[in-house]
Amino acid sequence: MNQTLKAALLYSCVFLAGVAYCPVNAQTNAATEQKINALIKSMTLEEKVNMIHANSSFTSGGVPRLGIPELVTSDGPHGVRLEQGRGWAGVKNVNDSGTYLPVGVALASTWNTALGFEYGKVLGSEAKYRGKDVILGPGINIMRSPLNGRNFEYQSEDPYLITKMVVGYIKGVQSQGTSACVKHFMGNNEEVDRGTVDVQMSERALREIYLPGFKAAVTEAGVNTIMGSYNKFRGQYCTHNAYLNKILKGEWGFKGLLMSDWGAVHNTMEALQNGTDLEMGTDLGNIKYKDFFLGDTVVALVKAGKVPESLVDDKVKKDLPQWISFERIVHNWVTRVCWIGVYIAVYIAFATAWWMYLFLPLTIALSTFQGTIINWWAHKFGYVNYPMNNTSKNMIPVDFIFCGDAYHNNHHKFPGRIKNSHRWFEIDLIYRVTWLLQKVNVVQWKSQ
Repeated sequence: MNQTLKAALLYSCVFLAGVAYCPVNAQTNAATEQKINALIKSMTLEEKVNMIHANSSFTSGGVPRLGIPELVTSDGPHGVRLEQGRGWAGVKNVNDSGTYLPVGVALASTWNTALGFEYGKVLGSEAKYRGKDVILGPGINIMRSPLNGRNFEYQSEDPYLITKMVVGYIKGVQSQGTSACVKHFMGNNEEVDRGTVDVQMSERALREIYLPGFKAAVTEAGVNTIMGSYNKFRGQYCTHNAYLNKILKGEWGFKGLLMSDWGAVHNTMEALQNGTDLEMGTDLGNIKYKDFFLGDTVVALVKAGKVPESLVDDKVKKDLPQWISFERIVHNWVTRVCWIGVYIAVYIAFATAWWMYLFLPLTIALSTFQGTIINWWAHKFGYVNYPMNNTSKNMIPVDFIFCGDAYHNNHHKFPGRIKNSHRWFEIDLIYRVTWLLQKVNVVQWKSQ
């Protein structure tokens, strides 16, 4: 492989790697904050509200007018879920294969934090390849009861072990440009009656057993999103629980997105006031997405003056970093054109390197032996107007140029069997190579 091809491939790979590798973090910098504020000012109230509730089985709404795509999520803690489409039926004939990683309890059983990071990298990279913004994992609920149907996906009954394993997992996922979503916050330790059970526990049990893993996810791993659980905690649903929100966003300073589990929101005002940023769920019967608790009801409350629009703005601010960090938002046509230009440049670099590697030797050969070659090709294909004995080295008849205007001016000289021949590609190749040589003064045209 010659040096030109090597260089082109190297620069192209470096560029593509730079685009593909983009770690995400919920802690936005000043520049990102400015982008977010500018976008929010450009939105209507309806567009803002459209971003804080689901619009299909695993997506929430975007703002097409501003180039903001939907937020795309996917299960799960130990592998990217099969493609669901807009509903719950699996999509057929799509490339949705993925690695079935060991379940959470198996990962935790290794006590290997470095392996946890590598585990997360695999999950994050495959989710990104499949176009997912958020992978709904890890699951770190305490295994309080051996009868819990989801114990296999959690990371043991040991809060200390969980705090160590969850950090590597999350950092691994988010190093690949995909957000992790630690779940289920909080006390979701059984599946039976999980939507109605009211978990009661002492403050010491809460702080020493059930919260440490979530705290590590926020303060050490910098997780971007958290999923609220179905159950109640001390009489109030966890997804919009005032006390849990005080701990999460107050004590720990969580700046990311708090989403609900699917169908876990039960009250509009509590969700607005107690930290819920995104309502997900499609298992609400035939209710339309705009009829969700964080749907049109919010629009009506804001317009009636019962809820400040700034409260909605704050929730949208938690959504937008998921896209801003991936550079997925294209604000205007100038940026779009620039990106198109970059991709075209990369394509040209690859094409040029490939041409030089494959066809440069042919070009050199043609510059030396073209008279003999052209004679042979012309007579083989019946180009009778070109005499065998009238060819000099490095001289090409203009009649043999058949691409572009030259071809249109001379096509009548070519028999039909030639124009329809599959070897037109070969003749065309000779023309293109010879044209390039003529441009750099290697050969000259000769008119008959």
